[in-house]
Amino acid sequence: MRVDLPLDIVCELFIQAAFADPPRRKTGDTSDDLEFLRPRAQGFNLGWISLTHVCRQWRSVGIDMAPLWAAIVTVFQKPAIADEFASRARDCDLNLDVTGWYGNPSPKQRQMFDWVVERIKRARSLQCRPPLNINRPGNTMRAALDGHHLPALRQLDLKSDPSYHGEEPLHIFQLNAPGLVIANLSNALPAPSSSVHSLRELQLDFAQGISPISMSRIIDLLRVPARLEKLSLRCTNYIRAADSLSDTIIDTVHLEYLTKFEVVLRDAEYACTLLESIKAPNVTIFKMNVHNAPSASLHRLLPQQGVSSFISGIRDQDQRARI
Repeated sequence: MRVDLPLDIVCELFIQAAFADPPRRKTGDTSDDLEFLRPRAQGFNLGWISLTHVCRQWRSVGIDMAPLWAAIVTVFQKPAIADEFASRARDCDLNLDVTGWYGNPSPKQRQMFDWVVERIKRARSLQCRPPLNINRPGNTMRAALDGHHLPALRQLDLKSDPSYHGEEPLHIFQLNAPGLVIANLSNALPAPSSSVHSLRELQLDFAQGISPISMSRIIDLLRVPARLEKLSLRCTNYIRAADSLSDTIIDTVHLEYLTKFEVVLRDAEYACTLLESIKAPNVTIFKMNVHNAPSASLHRLLPQQGVSSFISGIRDQDQRARI
């Protein structure tokens, strides 16, 4: 059956369908079922890809829409399908999604992981799901990121499994992604010498179970993206005592473009010093949660920050302050 519509209308239909109905796993298939445990049939909804089966004209138009294929190149987690989608994506930058594994990987898991690693430099978006141990110097994904130029990367979601870290200290890595705009990092920290000057949104999340980290390194990293607009820092584990912020921080970190600032820390001492080290006069959304801390030590910082904020709650009974 042929459905005659102007080509521009058909193109717009594909674009809207790609936004509203992307290919995805069927409801009920969990990541555990598909990636970590026993082999089983992988169920997926084709989403907008089904439109390529309407008629010959629509198929020709759909296959020619390279950016749409670039966005879903790894969605089915099969190298053969990824190869076909990558060829349809032509020279477009790719959205890459990779998942680690517990124990020994299956051949298909290893092949898909290697497929993504080989194309890191083409990644526009890179999502690395646990279980991955980015903290291990010999990790394949870490090696692909550390020190390599990633010119196409605009968004990075990197989650390192804290259960793998053990007593190992947090090893920083060199992230050279000059076009990176959004970074969501869990238990992973780029070096202060990283090229991330274009960052607009940064989320740093450190689990309680990992080894104590150096807050001074976090502060030094914040000096790099001068145009940062949104910053979220969550660190509920202990700060390494050897890295006393009062001894290491010399120059104030100027974040003139920062409008949203969220902090969750364990100790009031480091929360106070962190805020005293940052000048962000244009913040309009400010949230802080400090465990085991008297609230008085935090209130005095608000005038210095020039923050339009309000006290949303203080729970003295469990020695937790939220501002």
